[in-house]
Amino acid sequence: MQCLYYSTNGLISLKNSDNDMISFIVEAQSVVEELNMLLEIDSLDEIKKKLDKFYTVMILRAMNWDFYHVRDQILLG
Repeated sequence: MQCLYYSTNGLISLKNSDNDMISFIVEAQSVVEELNMLLEIDSLDEIKKKLDKFYTVMILRAMNWDFYHVRDQILLG
């Protein structure tokens, strides 16, 4: 789940701050490929499990900083 968290966080925090479009596109492509590899599965049950983890990651990412110790415990568990 940690890998999914960091990949999702990379996608959400992606910014084109230095006006270098090529670097931005390369970074975006890398993050998307990482997420695609995590979500490649065969069965419908596996897809549901991965989506549940993805939703958990999105909720963890939205947590207030005061509760990041809880987020870290969930990611390690």
